[in-house]
Amino acid sequence: MFKRLLYSSADPSRIGASVKSFLVGFIPVIVLLTGWDIEGASAVINAIVDIVALTLSIVSSATFLLGMLRKVQLGRWTARD
Repeated sequence: MFKRLLYSSADPSRIGASVKSFLVGFIPVIVLLTGWDIEGASAVINAIVDIVALTLSIVSSATFLLGMLRKVQLGRWTARD
């Protein structure tokens, strides 16, 4: 049920327009209700971006290291082996 609301009916690989418009409208409402100024909202958004970037960097580094350890363990260094 949630997937049908989240994804576009025309192209299931894309997020639906209703979700995008909700998010675009939701952020200014939160800023108005909390009394944040532009600098405060920018700081929160920058912190979220930094957390996401750090998380993705850690995941990609761990995936790389596990892949290299697997190559060493199996002794496979080329596609021909």
